[in-house]
Amino acid sequence: ATPAVTITYTGNPTNTKVIFVDDNDNGKTIKTVPVNGVTGGTTPLSSDDQKIPDGYELVDGNKVPTEIKFNNDGSQTPDTTIHLKHKTVDVTPDSPAQPGDKLPDNPNKYYPDGVDTTKVVTRTINVHKPDGTTETITQTVTFTRTVTVDEVTGKVISSTPWTSTNPDYPEYTVPSIDGYTPSQSTVKKVTPKDTDSNSTVDVTYTGNTQTIKVVAVDKTTGKEVTVDVPTTFNGKSDEN
Repeated sequence: ATPAVTITYTGNPTNTKVIFVDDNDNGKTIKTVPVNGVTGGTTPLSSDDQKIPDGYELVDGNKVPTEIKFNNDGSQTPDTTIHLKHKTVDVTPDSPAQPGDKLPDNPNKYYPDGVDTTKVVTRTINVHKPDGTTETITQTVTFTRTVTVDEVTGKVISSTPWTSTNPDYPEYTVPSIDGYTPSQSTVKKVTPKDTDSNSTVDVTYTGNTQTIKVVAVDKTTGKEVTVDVPTTFNGKSDEN
């Protein structure tokens, strides 16, 4: 009898690639993973192969494969393209950051300048009183905004307008002091802009004109008599 002959087939070596591209940069290739295998075989991808580069995230509808299955008909297995986009991080008054701090999802990049999210503008009112003391009233308006940073480029890509929940310096009523007139009776309400510098208002007092009548009386007759001094003096409060 003729002995049986067993014939086996071994898959030919083949290869393909997993390519990560940056959709924010016109599809630029940012990572290429060569994958080797055999016809009809399956090659698993390591965790390093599957790792998305720092600062990126998957575009909706994309996923990173855990393995590559090669065509079993001998044809070239096409490359697998993974579309990525840049992650962004919002800097807010509640989640502030300083230039030079590392970005949360890309430790090789740092926050740039221009990530300040709080700005305070101040009006100082100095009330200079006649007794030489000064009362100082400080009024502030706080502006806030949100700044968005690209975690791949490390650049600011947008920021919201500066806004304030209490946008006014309130009106201030200057204290009245008997015998004196203030330089202004009120300091008006003002709505400052975020671009305004700090400001100062000085309030001073001027003594009012006082009229004093001097009456000389004859003790014997009880009648007013003429004396060789003025009967009326003009002056100001606190003047000698």
